[in-house]
Amino acid sequence: MFVEGAPAGNLYVILSGSAVVRKNGRRVARLGPGDVVGELSVILGTPRSATVQADTPIEWLVLDRASLRQAINDVPGLGWNVLTSVAARLDEANKQPV
Repeated sequence: MFVEGAPAGNLYVILSGSAVVRKNGRRVARLGPGDVVGELSVILGTPRSATVQADTPIEWLVLDRASLRQAINDVPGLGWNVLTSVAARLDEANKQPV
């Protein structure tokens, strides 16, 4: 899907299938339907913070920055869902050993 350090791109919502997240070559998460990836890069415009690779056939919804902004304005509750996803990632990162 994308590689750690790559330029900012799209946000992905996994509809079916699964993917593995690796940071610095170490597996840190497994994702499945309903999970969102790429939100930090899309929101902040920063390079990708991890590598995400599909490990089964996968279907996803793809949103670029402008589409995400429009969807947050148009879909009640979406902004909250994105915010909780970002907060969960921050919480998990804070629990990782240094």
